Amino acid sequence: QTCALPIFVLRRAARLAQRIGARLVGVHIGDDSAVDTGSEERRHAVESLAGEYHEVQHTYEGAFGDIPLGHYCLQSLVEQLDVEELVKLTEAGFAFFEEKFGYPYPFGKYDQLYVPEYNMGAMENAGCVTLRDEYLPRSRQPRSFYEFRASVILHEMAHMWFGDLVTMKWWNGIWLNEAFATFMEHVGVDAYRPDWRPWDDFATGRAAAMEVDALTHTRTVEYEVHTPADADGMFDVLTYQKGGSVLRMLERWLGPERFRDGVRTYLDRHRLGNTETTDLWDAIEETTGEPVRRIMGSWIDQPGFPVVRRDGATLRQERFTYAPGAEPVTYAVPIVARVHHGGMTETRRVLLGAEPAPFALPDDALVVLDDGGEGFYRVRSEEHTSE
Repeated sequence: QTCALPIFVLRRAARLAQRIGARLVGVHIGDDSAVDTGSEERRHAVESLAGEYHEVQHTYEGAFGDIPLGHYCLQSLVEQLDVEELVKLTEAGFAFFEEKFGYPYPFGKYDQLYVPEYNMGAMENAGCVTLRDEYLPRSRQPRSFYEFRASVILHEMAHMWFGDLVTMKWWNGIWLNEAFATFMEHVGVDAYRPDWRPWDDFATGRAAAMEVDALTHTRTVEYEVHTPADADGMFDVLTYQKGGSVLRMLERWLGPERFRDGVRTYLDRHRLGNTETTDLWDAIEETTGEPVRRIMGSWIDQPGFPVVRRDGATLRQERFTYAPGAEPVTYAVPIVARVHHGGMTETRRVLLGAEPAPFALPDDALVVLDDGGEGFYRVRSEEHTSE
């Protein structure tokens, strides 16, 4: 992970850029042995771009110190570079994530480059994020345009900690890298503009993932990766939306503060290192005292999801599928239920496994078995309720 890029490569790139009248941007050139990223880390991956880029610099004064911010676009798009809004969003993102993760941004500068003909939505290069220049408004745009752009920008920013500061050992873990950033982008947008209702969008993504995961021949979220095609197959709705949803479900069950403390332990313990998926579960389990590895393993290493129903004074589960023939599977289902009775409201946490879980209720009780609708499971209403 820490091998240096030979400096002559960058010097040749700089000379080539000079020869064609362009400017090398988005990279720091350090001494003869390493590329200076502005931190103690020497990355194996370096992003460099050359072209007629327009540049706007700004400095974010954060809780852990100053962060130079660069915004770049082609000269032809200068009028579309809405710097004021981009700076506002970027600063809000840094303030949120540095507090959330309890760890300072680790790469010195932070450049965001809006590049043409980009075949990805964005890429989280350390300190040098590349994004499609379609994210710069050519004309008046609806609110959804700015909502989506904010989610992309905060997704890539979350990767600075979860993906760049700590990196998965192999491609089998890429789902967690993307799922966590998908989850965090919605947390970040909700903190930035709660009136945009980002969790509505998240719920739509969860529903799409459940449509796929209810098929007989769905896949596990994590699987062994042997070829580039195996890795490419992970970039789908089960990685981003199901993966993000089960993380949200776990956070909901543990509570945001306990989940956050576990993530902080993970980042601090493995900073500048490589991890397996279970390293995150173990850090959260150690911090909370809950069986997180067992819970998450049942969702990540098995396909599908359950339907939960109340049967008298117990809760039961079975796998939900659209067609018969799917392999029976049971999950460790972290349930947050809301119970109304006697003019009062009670919240119950239940961990439902293969065996029925006790769930006695007063006669006058009304119950919601997925309070907040954040569970990656369906609920089957009781017979008298459905009538």
